[in-house]
Amino acid sequence: MLTRGHHIAVFIFLSFSAVTFASLANTQFSRKVCVFEGRVLSPGTKFKSDNCTTCRCPRKGGQVMCTVEDCREEPNCLRHTNVTSRSCCQRCEEYGCYHTDGHVYKRGEVISRDGCSRCYCPLEGGHSTCDVKPCPPIMCVDFVHQTGSCCPRCPNGSNCQLGIQIIRRGAVVTHGDAFCRCHLRRRGGNFKLEAVCYGSKGQSRESKAEIFNRLKHAEKRPTFTEI
Repeated sequence: MLTRGHHIAVFIFLSFSAVTFASLANTQFSRKVCVFEGRVLSPGTKFKSDNCTTCRCPRKGGQVMCTVEDCREEPNCLRHTNVTSRSCCQRCEEYGCYHTDGHVYKRGEVISRDGCSRCYCPLEGGHSTCDVKPCPPIMCVDFVHQTGSCCPRCPNGSNCQLGIQIIRRGAVVTHGDAFCRCHLRRRGGNFKLEAVCYGSKGQSRESKAEIFNRLKHAEKRPTFTEI
C-alpha cells in the first residue's frame, strides 16, 4: 500500500520520464529533418533560397547546406544580357577584346596604328594583339629619334666611339701612338661597329706606314643599310 509520500515520488518520476522522452523525441526528429526559416524539410530536399543560392538538406537531416553562385567577370565581353527575376548573373552575348587603354573593341577591329606598330582585335576575340615593326641595328653613337619615325636614325652616318672622339666608319685616325679605325666586328650573332687600334708601343713590330696602309685597305666586312 502506497502512502502519500510514495504517491508524490511516483508522480515526480513519471513527470521527469515524460519530459525526458519528449526531449529525446525532439532531438531524434531534428536529426532526421532540416528546419530552414520555419519550414521543415525532409532529408535530400534541394531548393533555392534566392536566384543565386542553392540549398540542400543532408540525407541524415540536420543543418541546411547552401552554395552561392559566383558571377564571373568577363573583361572581353562587349554586350551582356540583363539580369531577370529567374537569373543570378549576366550572360555575355558578344565577345570582343579588352585592350590596355581600358576599352573593349569588336572582333577584327584595328585599335591603333602608327609608324612602329599596329594593334587589333583577332577575329576570335580575346586578348588584343600588336605587331611591332623591327628596327635594324643602330650603327652610330650619335643617333636621334625623329618625330613620326619608329626607328632611331644616324644623321651623320655610321660611326663609333674612341674615348671622347667619334670616328666615321672606315676612317683611320691616330690615337696616341696607335692608328685606329672604325671597324665592323661580329659579336656572337650580331655585328657592331668598334674602334680597333694597332701600333701601340710594345704591341706591334710593324711600322706606322705599314699599319696605316693595312687599315686603309682592310678586307671589307658585311654591311647594313644606312639608317
